[in-house]
Amino acid sequence: MKCGHCKGDHPSVQGVRACSRTPARPQTVTRPVVSDLDQIAAHGRAQVAPYDRMKKTADAATRRANPTASEQCLQDALAAEGSLVFRREEEILGYVVDFFFPETNTVVEVDGAHHRTQSIRDNLRDDVLRGNWYAVIRFPASMVMSEPDAVVAQIVEVIQARQKTNSDRRTPINGPVTGVVPRGELVRRREAERNRRALQRCRATLDRTRSHQHDDRVRSAKSNKAKLPAKFRFHCPDCRRSFYASSVPWPQCRKCPGSPAVTCICTRQECGKPILGRSVKRYCKGCDQKTREIRESFGGGLSEYWRNGRHSRGT
Repeated sequence: MKCGHCKGDHPSVQGVRACSRTPARPQTVTRPVVSDLDQIAAHGRAQVAPYDRMKKTADAATRRANPTASEQCLQDALAAEGSLVFRREEEILGYVVDFFFPETNTVVEVDGAHHRTQSIRDNLRDDVLRGNWYAVIRFPASMVMSEPDAVVAQIVEVIQARQKTNSDRRTPINGPVTGVVPRGELVRRREAERNRRALQRCRATLDRTRSHQHDDRVRSAKSNKAKLPAKFRFHCPDCRRSFYASSVPWPQCRKCPGSPAVTCICTRQECGKPILGRSVKRYCKGCDQKTREIRESFGGGLSEYWRNGRHSRGT
């Protein structure tokens, strides 16, 4: 009889019931052994520890300082060609590539003898790079050592094809790109583009400044035009009438033509003291001292005169 407790067979019902009363044994879970190739196929690379950026950078610097014979041979051939901008041992997406051409996102790998045993790893790595819009070219180390010129010619052909594709997608700054552009020409184009953009920013700033200055002048002219001339208070000695008028020209009483010149008096209704001489003021000396603190407080809050309370003490 099949037992649901131990997943075995018992000859009778009593045996099944007796087995169900015994504590269950802990089942040991056996995990399948994952090989390096299976892990590469699942994750793209066989690594147990997390990716260490500092360690990768240090490894790249070490490999850059100690190149192999084939890498040094290709580096000398590319330097002799003179028109290709490349970097050695560049870190891209967690991988360290042998040669990297940043103008066209092209990666060149020199495969030594140890690459024969890690073809799956190299293929998956190339798929990751190509999936991120990088072109990957691989050359055997023997071919690099025996025919460096042919290798450089193939690299130039791939770079020219990618440059043509990029030029078809966007319009270049200084006309279409034909062939491999020298490094000095690229530097001059970038410098010219930076200067052009800086000149555009300066012109835009100057135009904004001129526009703001024009608006300020127009606003100032409107405010000056709308501002009324100052009015002062005058007193006629004949009819003893007070009136308001501007000081230029010196006013005369309209009701008493031919009367002597009027006198400028204090503008405050309760004061009315004459201001001696031909000077024109709105307040006499005493009223000006009393109202100065009040008039100045309108622009910046309460003045010292009001904070100390002298207005209430009559001082």
